[in-house]
Amino acid sequence: IGWNELPKEFLDLVTRSLRLQALVRRMDEEIYGSALADMPPAARRVNPVSDQISLLNTAFARG
Repeated sequence: IGWNELPKEFLDLVTRSLRLQALVRRMDEEIYGSALADMPPAARRVNPVSDQISLLNTAFARG
């Protein structure tokens, strides 16, 4: 299946998703400036909230 053969609704969703992604990148650049670009990729993926939730799930897991 080629790109043009995909459903119009799906193509619209992809287009909107890419625009949103570009907007978030611009906002990140405004907020964090070049500091974000200077970070290694692994450091950019760090999510302290997710880490804390994982710790809580582990602490309260029933075994």
